[in-house]
Amino acid sequence: MLRIVPAVALVCTLASVSPPAYAQPGGDEAACSDAKAKPEDRVKSCTKAIKAKRSGSDLTNLLSARGIAYYESGDYRRSIADHSTIIKANPKNAAAFDNRGNAYRRNGEDDKAIADYDKAIALDPKFVHAYVARGDSYNNKGDYDRAIAETNKAIAIDPKFPNSYGIRGAAYLDKKDYPRAIADFDEALKLKPDYSYALYQRGTAHERSGKPERAMADYNETIKVDPESIEGHQSRGILKLYGGPIKEAIADMKRAAELNPKDSYNALWYDLALRRDGQKGSLVHVRNKLDRVAWPAPIVRLMLNEIKPARALQLAKRGDAETVKDHMCEITFYIAELDWLKGQKDKAREGYRSTRDQCRVSFFEHSAASAALRALGEK
Repeated sequence: MLRIVPAVALVCTLASVSPPAYAQPGGDEAACSDAKAKPEDRVKSCTKAIKAKRSGSDLTNLLSARGIAYYESGDYRRSIADHSTIIKANPKNAAAFDNRGNAYRRNGEDDKAIADYDKAIALDPKFVHAYVARGDSYNNKGDYDRAIAETNKAIAIDPKFPNSYGIRGAAYLDKKDYPRAIADFDEALKLKPDYSYALYQRGTAHERSGKPERAMADYNETIKVDPESIEGHQSRGILKLYGGPIKEAIADMKRAAELNPKDSYNALWYDLALRRDGQKGSLVHVRNKLDRVAWPAPIVRLMLNEIKPARALQLAKRGDAETVKDHMCEITFYIAELDWLKGQKDKAREGYRSTRDQCRVSFFEHSAASAALRALGEK
């Protein structure tokens, strides 16, 4: 699971989607664009306002606001639909292409996201956010050098945009160039001290550099500036899951699961923390709320003992080469955890080594496998 708010509540890798440039008067229209309101409430208000049969720029603004609210609530399909409606009416709306690209990116459709960012940049060559977002999509695809090139373009246009350094740092992190990654995260935090994404990613870089104490400090600070940072809770929880105290690990994983109860990864980590403490797992109580088809559904089924490891490995081998590599990284880790829970520590050790060697550094499974090996006496 990538450390980009995998599909969940922000910390968004990029601070925000492009906002609609308007201020509505009152009633549903004002509530529709109220950034302080919950996304679900904004969706309801926007929908009511849209049904008032508005047209032209009013309708565009309302659709944009609702599309952003859908995005923030994790409903990327509906966000894509709203921004597609805007684009159909006005193919020269660069912000709509950028916003739709964000939704595609968070939905795991990076090729479509890149195509939209290409169009946004063609319409507005100085659209900094689109360059950074395009870099993030390239990073997701494993093209780290292209990601760095994109963020370099953004920095040349606006050297004060912190997200450019955050995303470039993430690319350096996956290239295992930890000094450059840390330098970029440091720069991002100079520009935006409460930039939680840069904080927990810097923690990851410190962890990979063999400095778990500094990593823990960054994870603690992440949660301090953003108590709802799922990545912050998960990152800290992983260190405590294998290094103790495990009760605190359980608390972190539980909080992450509470923040986005529909996310399968959050449910898996909480379940695993409970099992490692000798308690009954929690997956059985939430399985009906989780997606049982799309990845990581095979991992959920594996942990529920609905399928065997051999079948889970088969299901992980579907998709393009980069997708298969990522899925194999994840499934190998969970099989190793099952081996550990069964007392088969030698098999678990081999699984952790394999996970560490094949996973991207930015995956939580990489951190967990490394921590598990340290707990077993390996550096």
